[in-house]
Amino acid sequence: MKKVLLVVVCALLSACALPALVKNEIKSNDNVVFEVPSVNNANGYYSGISFHLYPYSWHESNFRHERGASIQSLNKDQLKLRFTNAMISSDGSPIGSYKEYLFKVDTSTAGEITKVQFSPLAETIQPDTGIFKNKPLTNEDVNDAMALITTSGSFTFQFEVDSAYNTESIFANFKRLLTEVSHSNKSVEILGKQFKSSYLLAADNIQLATCYVSIYPYKNGSKAVVIATAKLVPDTKYHVDAGKQISEIKRLVTGVVNN
Repeated sequence: MKKVLLVVVCALLSACALPALVKNEIKSNDNVVFEVPSVNNANGYYSGISFHLYPYSWHESNFRHERGASIQSLNKDQLKLRFTNAMISSDGSPIGSYKEYLFKVDTSTAGEITKVQFSPLAETIQPDTGIFKNKPLTNEDVNDAMALITTSGSFTFQFEVDSAYNTESIFANFKRLLTEVSHSNKSVEILGKQFKSSYLLAADNIQLATCYVSIYPYKNGSKAVVIATAKLVPDTKYHVDAGKQISEIKRLVTGVVNN
């Protein structure tokens, strides 16, 4: 009887043993490169890049479940992106499986342009740690991680446009030519300023930016102060030239102001 019990206990312990964590070095010639304006350059205030990447989550049987990608950490030296398929414990640890990709971050500035490069360093693979093995690894790899870094960032910048028209005419242009979004009774704080509405700037049915607008009398006309938030759009596979996006947004907004 004791022998049978010992066999059963050993079998259970074996079934509950955590699968081995696998770490691999990544050797790749591919890098993600952002070319962005230097912060506070001569062309107006620029806030830098922020990432918006969150996994799909839901609650079931008193547990929070997550599936998808998220930025785990980001500083001036490294970025860590994780693909999760797991239940999340009370201390935030995943019970299930995940793949994690570590990138080295290199930043260099030449004149008014800052180049930010993300180079893949390592891959960490954790197979399903749960007892029931119902959270298998997802199919994503380092190429999917690089694609998400390229497309999940956004930036905010401020610029000014002078006009010979009065403030009422310019506000009327924004309301007539763009789609206004009201923030109901709440104001949105952008770069330290409060706004109760914003305007969606689009071209060829593609949304380019959300614009927050203040207009003041200036000399014999008006000055429009515009804060624009735009999603990074790659011009090649893993490359983003934010300067081109900014120039296009400025051109379109100037057309609205002086329409």
